[in-house]
Amino acid sequence: MRESFLEFVTDPSKKPLPRWIAVSVQRMNKDSGDLLFRGASGLLVVSSDSGNPAVTTPREDVTLACANFELLANASGIATCWGGYLGLVEREVPGLVEHLVGVPAGHPFAAMLFGVSGIR
Repeated sequence: MRESFLEFVTDPSKKPLPRWIAVSVQRMNKDSGDLLFRGASGLLVVSSDSGNPAVTTPREDVTLACANFELLANASGIATCWGGYLGLVEREVPGLVEHLVGVPAGHPFAAMLFGVSGIR
């Protein structure tokens, strides 16, 4: 996932990255920090189809789905971290989430990192 992210955001055919994303990319390229995935072993991305008339609260639905996953994971001893940074990057680099996990551009989504806790 990390390599796919770096490939997508450093594509020379795309507009230049804002400084705050470019610094993150530089750190990831140097293996000196990963602000996006934070070394997590898993990434959950939940999306909703806001174009479907049966879905009346798409943003709330994805948020609640991730919150329920967070409760279940923590009860099972799995650490979690909300992946809000992915949403911020998606706003600046449209199509990123579609490239990484297949969520169509413009669809609301929420992301959660999970894995073994780095804090004991």
